[in-house]
Amino acid sequence: MLFNDLIQQVFPVDPGRPAFVQLDGETVSYPEFARRCQCHAQALLDQGVQPAQRVALLGLNSITYMELFMAVPWMGAVLVPLNIRWSLKELQYAVEDAEITVLLVDDAFAKLAVQLREKCPRLSHLIYVGNGPCPEGMVHWAAHASTTSPLTTPAAVRPDTLAAIVYTGGTTGDPKGVMHTQASLMAAGVNLACLQAPAGEQVYLAAVPLFHTAGFGMAMGHLVQRGTLAIVPMFRPDLVQRAVRELGVTGIGLVPSMLGMVLDAPGFKAEDYRDLRGIYYGASPMPAGLLRRVMEAFPQARFTQVYGMTESGIAASLDDRFHRGPNAQTQAAGQVGPLYRMCIEDEQGNPQPPGVQGEVVIYGAGVMAGYLNKPEATRAAIGGGGMRTGDAGMMDANGVLTLMDRIKDMIITGGENVYSVEVESVISRHPAVSACAIIGVPDELYGERVHAVVVVREQHVLTLEALRSYCAEYISNYKCPRSLELREALPLSPMGKVQKNELRAPHWAGQAKRIN
Repeated sequence: MLFNDLIQQVFPVDPGRPAFVQLDGETVSYPEFARRCQCHAQALLDQGVQPAQRVALLGLNSITYMELFMAVPWMGAVLVPLNIRWSLKELQYAVEDAEITVLLVDDAFAKLAVQLREKCPRLSHLIYVGNGPCPEGMVHWAAHASTTSPLTTPAAVRPDTLAAIVYTGGTTGDPKGVMHTQASLMAAGVNLACLQAPAGEQVYLAAVPLFHTAGFGMAMGHLVQRGTLAIVPMFRPDLVQRAVRELGVTGIGLVPSMLGMVLDAPGFKAEDYRDLRGIYYGASPMPAGLLRRVMEAFPQARFTQVYGMTESGIAASLDDRFHRGPNAQTQAAGQVGPLYRMCIEDEQGNPQPPGVQGEVVIYGAGVMAGYLNKPEATRAAIGGGGMRTGDAGMMDANGVLTLMDRIKDMIITGGENVYSVEVESVISRHPAVSACAIIGVPDELYGERVHAVVVVREQHVLTLEALRSYCAEYISNYKCPRSLELREALPLSPMGKVQKNELRAPHWAGQAKRIN
């Protein structure tokens, strides 16, 4: 199956439950969703959009967002979902890099889109897809699309036809445009459906931004199973709580930091989540202390961790049986899905046996075609046929992957390797710690030292001596933090990942190592 086959084969079939529900009361069936996608595709053609042209989408989560996500590849153009948290300069970079001429924009970003057009002469068409009055200088999408006949025959595409360009976060330089084809997008969705992440019978809440692989990828995997997708405009603990209570949500996927925010929200009530049956998490490591809190708060839910990246889609999952009981391996990342193969390799690309550490390399139909306009980066990432993830890990005899750290985050202190994830998992269990990050900073004696950046809970006090004493009960002395920095909050990416490059930069100013 190709990406366009979703509309042609899956969506026209009514499974007897809605495809989408929203807090504003809108409910859309699968056949109606297919018709809307086809109408949007024809409207794009009527606006002069040509096959292979790049069309950007900037908006909050909505049913309309999902329709446009499907409609652009259906008529043969290339979708470029833009990061809603980016600055004007970052958006300008993507528009120019991808040679975007058409931008679909909703109410939340209409003013920003006008500023973007002033910066980008190539951006000639702004199409308003919001619900309010059409801003001056834009085409009003709703008035045009509502009178359009559906484009029932999709564009002629092949498995290797470019379908989307999805930009990475850009934490180590300019963002990279990840090129996904009709085949790779579909493979990622089918793999998640096979893993039942999320399970098809659940009403799954899409609270993670849909521009991100973890947002749209999980949504697509659910739609392949013809499940119901509940959508909120953005992640906010109160919106999550409302959706669970009012829309009958039984499955939810969030980044670990988002789960922590849900638990710490002022209005949190465990009884509002009593019908929650599936919790899916990923995109960054789950500290052991936070995972314990989440499992205690939702004892009725089954837990699944998912592992992947923008360049590959979600390739593996760690299901509930590895979260409790005799099989518990809560710090593992998962087992590979049926449409992928994962291998642990050394620097020369040689496979490593079980129990030996190396770099995680992902092979399979969901791996990207390459980075847009970056041939050298593409060769470095997938020159051997698989996606070199930059993650250090090892596989056990049962094919369970455990991640040690991001290779660039590993700390070498006095000749010893320290994995920040291991230290963070210990510190996260300290009763005074709300959030933490471990980084390597310069040290005259050891080259690098283990440095802890900690957010302390209200009405608690934490000293370096107390933290080292606590850590020494669980890990070796050389792994214990040698310095401590207290902050009110950690810098987070739009997906809730800790931006360690920002934490490291002041310490390595003027030095080449570990700034990124």
